[in-house]
Parts: sequence; C-alpha cells; structure tokens
Amino acid sequence: EVLALEGVKVCNDGLTIRNPSNEKELTLWASSMHNCAGCYAEPIREGSTNIVVLVDQAEKPIYMVEIKNDGRIEQFMAACNDPLSPDDPLYKEVEAVV
Repeated sequence: EVLALEGVKVCNDGLTIRNPSNEKELTLWASSMHNCAGCYAEPIREGSTNIVVLVDQAEKPIYMVEIKNDGRIEQFMAACNDPLSPDDPLYKEVEAVV
C-alpha cells in the first residue's frame, strides 16, 4: 500500500518518500516541480492512482512518482516532467519497495 511508503528512505542521496497529506500539498509540490500532478487529486480520491514524492533532506521535492494500484510505476519524473529512466538505480530501488 502506498501509504506504507511514507518516510521510507531511498538511495545514498538521502531521499525520503512522502505522501501528499492533502490536495493543497499535492498542488504546491506540483507547482514547485513545474508539472501537472495537481490535477491528479480526483483520480487519487477515486482510488485509481497514487502519487508519492521523493524529497531531499530539506524536504524539497526532487521526484514525483505515479504508482498504480497494482504497484506498477506509471511515471517517475523530475522537475519539468523530465523522466527518470527505468534503468536508473533509483528507479529500480523505488520499484523494489512498491
């Protein structure tokens, strides 16, 4: 379950998985990362998808990850929708914990 990922530390860069606590937080994170993840609030409420954010030690969002209910990573994006390759070690590490 995605909520169980809250606070999980990943990689040697000190990134931590965070779940948006509400729609406002999701929108703020999306704005800071220059993406449209804020429009995912309704699908999240409906239970069709989930969004988690990987934050650095200063709680700054570094990556947003859309995770489908079956645990599959649908999108793994840095700022401005810059995708992280599925071959990247960080992608593989997050994939292993979902």
